[in-house]
Parts: sequence; structure tokens; C-alpha cells
Amino acid sequence: MRRLARRPIAILIALLLPLIAWPDAVSAQSRTEIAAKQKPRQSKAKLKAKQDAKTKKKGSKEKAASADARIWSTSREGASPVLQYGKATEEAIVSFSCQPDSGLVRVIAVAASGTRGLRAGDGARIRLMSGRNRFEVAGTAFASEKGPALFISGTTRIAPRFFALFKNSETMTVEVPGRTTGISLKSLGPRGEQFERACLGRR
Repeated sequence: MRRLARRPIAILIALLLPLIAWPDAVSAQSRTEIAAKQKPRQSKAKLKAKQDAKTKKKGSKEKAASADARIWSTSREGASPVLQYGKATEEAIVSFSCQPDSGLVRVIAVAASGTRGLRAGDGARIRLMSGRNRFEVAGTAFASEKGPALFISGTTRIAPRFFALFKNSETMTVEVPGRTTGISLKSLGPRGEQFERACLGRR
């Protein structure tokens, strides 16, 4: 009799065990499904963060390269139009500024640092060559305010052969005592003509 009495209880326990375990199974399955849904989101977020980091790094490199590149640029110093070549972060290798009212052009070129025998205040010549065109300016050496380099500055009258330096050639050579520099004219673009018009506009 006792064995018969125990049998229904055992059957009841066997029926209840799956019901007791079912919530845990459902909970585990839900957690697995939620994790599966969140994983792609997390992966997308990480991928986007990596892409943003690469874009930022690339932008920084491009910005640094741009600052380090030597380019032609135009500006104004008061009423004087200026055309210069060099890095944005440094003093120009060579610059030209016109004085339209007086018909003069000032040329400034960097000389080699520590040029033997050349000191601030000494006379020196700047020779500009482009194709068959030659232009020479007598100037005076002066010390840079930002470093040990010397510069030579000279003023002369505006002449057609001066503007010819910027035409029909791909390279301009700037020659000063102790230093000869080749400068590309390919990136000059319309700046040469704009500078010429600005210099001659008030004459």
C-alpha cells in the first residue's frame, strides 16, 4: 500500500520539475537573444569609433602636410600687393611686394644661414632666373626676427621683364650669396597675373 501511495507523489514531482525549470530556461534563452541583438550594435559602435579615429588621424596628417608644404600665396600689406613662396608656418623663401604709387617692387629672399662673410648690413645681390629671363636686384642683408637666418632685401623699379619671370616657365631660380634655390611655378596659377594687375593698377 505504501508503495502505491508513493507512486502518485513521484509522478506529481516528475510533472512539476519541468514547470519549475521552465522559467530559468526561458530567462536564459531571453538573455541569449538580447545578447545576440546587442552584439551587432556594439560591433557597429566599435567600427564607427575606429573609422572616426582613422578619419581624425588622416585629417591631422593632411593638415600637417598642408602646413609643411611650400606654396605660392598672395596678400596685401597696406596698399602693397604681395606675392610670396614658402611654408605657411615659416618666413617666405622669396617674396615680392609692389608700391603702385611709386612704381617700385621690393624683393626679399632668404640667404643661407651662416653664409661666410655675409653679415647683417652687408650689401648683396638677388638674382632671379626663369627660362631666358633674368632679373637682378641690389639689396642689403638683414637678420631674421624668428631665427638665425639672414635675408636680403632690395628695391627696384617695376619693369616688364620682372613680370616675365612668372610666365612661360615651370621653374624660377633664386640666387643669393651662398644659396641657390629652385622654385616651382606650376602651383602659381593665376596668382602671377593677379599680382601683375595689382602692381600696375594704380600707375
